[in-house]
Amino acid sequence: MSFNIVIDDAVVEAEHLFLPYGTPIIVPGRDISMMAHLADALIIRSRTQINAQLLQENPRIRFIGSTVVGLDHVDEAACQRHGVTFYSAQGCNARSVAEYVMSQIVHYATQQERDFKSLTLAIIGVGHVGKALAQLATALEIKLLLNDPFRADLETDFTHTTLNRCLQEADIISLHTPLTTTGQYPTYHLIHQDNINEIKANALFINAARGDIVDEKALLSRPDLTLITDCWHNEPDINESLLATSRLATPHIAGHAWDAKYRGGTMARDALAHWLGVNPPQSRFVKGGSAKCSEIYLPSPPLVASWGEGLTAQQELARLLQDAYNFAQDDSILRNAPQAQRAYTFEAYRRNYPLRREWTQQSIQSERLLAQTIHWASALGFII
Repeated sequence: MSFNIVIDDAVVEAEHLFLPYGTPIIVPGRDISMMAHLADALIIRSRTQINAQLLQENPRIRFIGSTVVGLDHVDEAACQRHGVTFYSAQGCNARSVAEYVMSQIVHYATQQERDFKSLTLAIIGVGHVGKALAQLATALEIKLLLNDPFRADLETDFTHTTLNRCLQEADIISLHTPLTTTGQYPTYHLIHQDNINEIKANALFINAARGDIVDEKALLSRPDLTLITDCWHNEPDINESLLATSRLATPHIAGHAWDAKYRGGTMARDALAHWLGVNPPQSRFVKGGSAKCSEIYLPSPPLVASWGEGLTAQQELARLLQDAYNFAQDDSILRNAPQAQRAYTFEAYRRNYPLRREWTQQSIQSERLLAQTIHWASALGFII
């Protein structure tokens, strides 16, 4: 009997990554449960729900690898009870999400004509993504407030700021906690009707974590806030009022850079290889043409060149980040879909997301840029 690996079709280069270990069966994430009876291993993203019933009905499954960082779609206790090894690619998309958030912060600062140094950013949840975001914000000399009670309990040198103080003092609030409903610090509706009014008027509020960290009804009671919404309650059947209110509304794609998805796939591939007791092969990248099993087609990063007569350095940086990847196109696809087709569009666009490369893979044509712009771009990771 062959070793079957059922894989979410959103996993980048899935066949090339997993063919050495068995027979890849590639299907949409929401259909994996219907194919689970064929699987010895599952390679999933966030759209596949792993619960006790699925594991009980499909005892052939022995390994599950998740190529995303969220854990709320997997019952880890059930995996343990059924003897299933579970692996999650923690940190794989941290850079991608941090870049999404920084793009919105730079746009907001430029639109508001605020100097970066005058801004205070509260990062709620300082794990992989929160730390990556803090590094990028520090590169622009944005002041930080860090909120993470778990780290505060474990690390004596972690500078923790209470949630209420973050909400009261920050010009920008960005959420990066996991979604939990139990434990000492549950995050379900962490932002709710009782604390939403603590947020400054006209603050920028970004949710690129999980939809249910925020009570959306409470959020809609603050029409003065500038909302960036990537994560939603009850995806893909999203809140139409929140869509209309958000300055930028995207279909849970903050972590969807090609590099992040490929990184998550390779991390799950390596975990499967180690579980099987073999060493993963070294993939060889090729720039184009037909790729062999051991080769990965590497998309060419764009050459970014943004300038304009009379622009300030901050305006140049904002334009540069937009040229690196314009998230407005993601918003447009979702927002302009007929309401009856919104959920379908949400899912289809995630599965067929356009090529986006992380900033560390993009080069800048810098001859005509201001020196300050070049300094900032280099600090954010662009290749100069």
